[in-house]
Amino acid sequence: MARVEVSPTFIEFDGVARAELGPALKSAVASAETLDNAITAEHYQVGRHDAVGVAIELGKPFSYLDWLGDRVWYVYHFEAMPDELADARGFVRGTEYWAEKGVKSTQAEAEAFAQSLV
Repeated sequence: MARVEVSPTFIEFDGVARAELGPALKSAVASAETLDNAITAEHYQVGRHDAVGVAIELGKPFSYLDWLGDRVWYVYHFEAMPDELADARGFVRGTEYWAEKGVKSTQAEAEAFAQSLV
């Protein structure tokens, strides 16, 4: 199996699986406190989209990428996009993409999981 360390935060396996270090996806209830730039990035504001594309409303849960906190390892697999997703995104059916398969807290866990996808 070919393991290519593209950078210290990006490792690819046989061109079909990869592990990337990034900010953790978290959720909170939207309030003046949780939308403060010291907690979340300034683009998380009422009426704008959160990290998963949902409009942020006060008093309701929203998702954000925690750039201030600990990092996690995201694991992806290169595969054919499901027809429903391709149709929704305006892609040709059968288009391949990097599908997120899991989130791991350590590099060792992420590499083992990515290797299991090859």
